[in-house]
Amino acid sequence: MSVSLMAGCALLCAGVVAGHVQPAESDVRPEAGLQDLQILDMADGILLNESHWLPSGDRDCELDAPSHNLFCALAYANAYTLGEYQHRAAAMQAVRFAIEEQVDTSGYQHRLMDYNNADGRQFSEIKDVIRMARYDITEQLLENGILTKAQAEFILNTHDPAASAD
Repeated sequence: MSVSLMAGCALLCAGVVAGHVQPAESDVRPEAGLQDLQILDMADGILLNESHWLPSGDRDCELDAPSHNLFCALAYANAYTLGEYQHRAAAMQAVRFAIEEQVDTSGYQHRLMDYNNADGRQFSEIKDVIRMARYDITEQLLENGILTKAQAEFILNTHDPAASAD
């Protein structure tokens, strides 16, 4: 994703940098909408390849940085898509839950940041939790009648590297 596209998010992300987040329970599962797929797609684009990934970092996000950690990529995409940063948006939560499926997070203070920063973390693992979250959100949208089965299959096949290899 180009810096110019991300520049449109600068003012919207100010709440992230300043540490202002909406309080909520860490296990809340908000209802997903199509915008959550957009958030995941944009974050996936921000983390286009390993050179755009920052394997360690905090939650102070610099918009013009050449690379981003998982939290910052999701935060920028979240604020840009929703018009304001929503800490517990369905897309953000879906990634947090995908992380919990992969590792024991009991020692984590901030799941997105701590998962990203874990020793030995691979870029492919970052992409995997985004893919898993996309699958979860797509399934929710299908169950809620927002997507048809054909639409859900298209979304999942479009973003599944194994399906693309066929």
